[in-house]
Amino acid sequence: METQFETLLDLQKWMQSSLIAPQPQDVKSIEHYVSPSKTLTAQQRLAIYQRSYYSRLIECMRGQFKALHHTLGDALFDDFSRLYLKEKPSSSPSLANLGDDFPNFLNSTRPDKDNPELWIDFMIAMAQFECDLYRIFDQEGSEGKTLADYKTLDRDLKLQKCFAIHTYPFDVNTYYQQVAQEKSPEITSANTIYIAFVRTNYQVYIISLSKIQYQFLEALLKGESITAILNRFSTESGLPITTVNKEWLDWKKAWVNKGLFLKR
Repeated sequence: METQFETLLDLQKWMQSSLIAPQPQDVKSIEHYVSPSKTLTAQQRLAIYQRSYYSRLIECMRGQFKALHHTLGDALFDDFSRLYLKEKPSSSPSLANLGDDFPNFLNSTRPDKDNPELWIDFMIAMAQFECDLYRIFDQEGSEGKTLADYKTLDRDLKLQKCFAIHTYPFDVNTYYQQVAQEKSPEITSANTIYIAFVRTNYQVYIISLSKIQYQFLEALLKGESITAILNRFSTESGLPITTVNKEWLDWKKAWVNKGLFLKR
């Protein structure tokens, strides 16, 4: 049994390396592991798997990075994806995490390091946005738990699990939405935006935030109470606490409708 397992493991390792980093001259190994058919040699049969392997993975990358694919076009996006997949081959039976390192890969291999170009900065930001959004779909959620409503007391509010906040150096959200609407948006100039992602009852929401809303949610994530945050905002801004509280009630109404909060 031990010999059979080692033989199977060797075969699996060889097949993986042949698909990810094929050696064209390795005819002896190919003929050892792959049988020819009546019409195809062993090399030709393996080549079918090699082409299909990358085609399938690139199709998945296109599905995850729809807006980036739109930005780059088929040929350039596929070239970047193929280089990425060779450097970061899939190691999971699930393809859910296939593109997790794509933004870092694009950043580390950018050709303009000495003289950064706007469109490449935008491309990396767009990839990061879509990667962050995609993660929300598979993140552990709060489906089945009791969501808060507008009448829930502040002390009984708790951020739900499937929630994240991010900043981006371009308005990639507007660009993403326009691509989803089958429009042809232009690359925007640099402009920091603040975004919250939340999945409620299996529906994902993308919520645009102001800077102060982002800071509020960031403080909540760090464990501050709502009362403490509002008092601090009042002190720092010089605004009366009644004004700050009124602003919070508007935020609360919008956010509970999106399912940001659970009831403790």
